[in-house]
Amino acid sequence: MRECEVCGVQYVPTKAQKYCSKKCRGRSERHRESHKSALRRFAERNPEYNRVIVERRREKELGVSAEEYARRNRYQKGMCVICGGKTKQQLAVDHNHKTGEVRGLLCGRCNAGLGLFQDDTNILAKAEVYVRMGGVLCG
Repeated sequence: MRECEVCGVQYVPTKAQKYCSKKCRGRSERHRESHKSALRRFAERNPEYNRVIVERRREKELGVSAEEYARRNRYQKGMCVICGGKTKQQLAVDHNHKTGEVRGLLCGRCNAGLGLFQDDTNILAKAEVYVRMGGVLCG
């Protein structure tokens, strides 16, 4: 027996079922969407709160204080270290996943790119050769 996450009714689940009925599943999805939109509205009305949350998370997870971030941002003139682009969003703190050492501030695209290449210089070098050769790699 399992208890429905929405209405609390006891039911016998089939597979990985979380809700007793389609009606309850629909209620849960609507609740999730309304909760997301409420959070979005709150963030739009309270940009300072959002900034503080981001700063706290950055300091807790990466050890970069708001002052250190601002100093690096000024040094980089608000531009991504890799592509040199500016963005409306805050630059991401790039760090070595093995040592935790902060390397610099990156735009979201460059940060995601490094993450997808798993910070592996061999893969990055092969990608560079691939792009330079027009998409043809031999050997």
